[in-house]
Amino acid sequence: MLSRRGSGTSAAAPTLDEARLVDPEPRPLSARRIAASTPGKLTLVGVGLIVLALAAGALTSVSIVAREQRINTLHLVTGPLTNSTQELYSSLSIADAAATAGFLSGRVEPAAIRDRYNQAIGEASTALVSTTSGVTASDTEAAELSRNLSVYSAIVATARANSRVGNPIGVSYLNESSALMHDAMLPTAEKLYTKHAEAQADTQQHLAQPPWAALALCVVALIALIVAQRYLARLSRRRINPGLIVATALMALLAVWLSVAGLFSVNASTHDMEAAETTDALVRARILAQQARADETLGLLRRDTDTQSEQDYTRHIADLERILGEQRTTPAPTDVSGSAIGDAVAALDGWQKAHRDLRDRLGAGDYVRSVSVAVDGGPDGAPAQFMRLDEALRGDIGSLHEEASGYTSRSWTSLRLLDVGGATLGVLCGFAIGAGLWPRLSEYR
Repeated sequence: MLSRRGSGTSAAAPTLDEARLVDPEPRPLSARRIAASTPGKLTLVGVGLIVLALAAGALTSVSIVAREQRINTLHLVTGPLTNSTQELYSSLSIADAAATAGFLSGRVEPAAIRDRYNQAIGEASTALVSTTSGVTASDTEAAELSRNLSVYSAIVATARANSRVGNPIGVSYLNESSALMHDAMLPTAEKLYTKHAEAQADTQQHLAQPPWAALALCVVALIALIVAQRYLARLSRRRINPGLIVATALMALLAVWLSVAGLFSVNASTHDMEAAETTDALVRARILAQQARADETLGLLRRDTDTQSEQDYTRHIADLERILGEQRTTPAPTDVSGSAIGDAVAALDGWQKAHRDLRDRLGAGDYVRSVSVAVDGGPDGAPAQFMRLDEALRGDIGSLHEEASGYTSRSWTSLRLLDVGGATLGVLCGFAIGAGLWPRLSEYR
């Protein structure tokens, strides 16, 4: 039976089946949204600061290690090789000058001149051994010098033997040995010396430059730490973050340590380079003096039959005067150097005066008196003034070598422990940054 409209009976209301409900999947956050959030910003700041701190410490350590390696190379390899080739170059010139001077004294040369020649040959042989130990198999200069030194010594011995028995052919042998020395041996020795001197100068120029890259990165890291602290103070309403303050102090310590150590190292290396430049000039001056002395005596042995020896003497003396003049007007690295240059200039003036006297006597046909001026001549004679000049230059070169070695040691000492200290401070700074930012990040959990 149908119910009537308006009756109290009604249809049941529909119900919700909760079992069929599905929760909507959460929408994943994009990397941009994560980075734009406050925790994301703090994380990026922390990672960036830690990377900067570690990079500053690592670059400091690497730069100091590279610098120490260059100092070691300069002290143990480049410097000793340069000194050995300089000794080789000088000893060969001394031997040549002594050999020619011995022939002017008659059949039997004076013992002093003979000893000077033998000592120069021995020093050249020793320097040649030291030079050979530091070159590669492809370098043929040292081997060539070794062969020529044996030949030169044999020719000089033959010339001496003929001179003792009064055989005039001894002068011809001496001319042959002198030609071998000037045409082959001295140019080869000069090439070796120049090569090692340039390598030494290149190393010194690198050491004279401060570690700009490491210092710049330390400054950038320090500025970044200061900016990060101001940003964090505005964000968290806390003015002080102990972790970042410690990190800033550590980075400031690294920057100051690197600046001071680098300044001392650069200063020592600069003085070392200046001493090496002065040494190079004095070495060349000493060799020019030896060559001029050989030209002077060789011209007398040839009895002025040609003008080449006198022309060579004039050229060598002019170059010697130029070098000494430049060194006299340049501030001396040490007081000893300045006084030695003055002594050398005075000795050169006395030598030139004696040489003019020698040439005047030779021009007047007084060969015996001209030889006396060249071989003896007393305290104002050519040999005495030449020896005074050589002693002044040799003493100054030795003083400069000691001074340069001292500057190299100072450069090394100023960098002591900075390679390990730089890396350690960088790591500690990274830990301090993490310790300072972690509490702020934990607040957003």
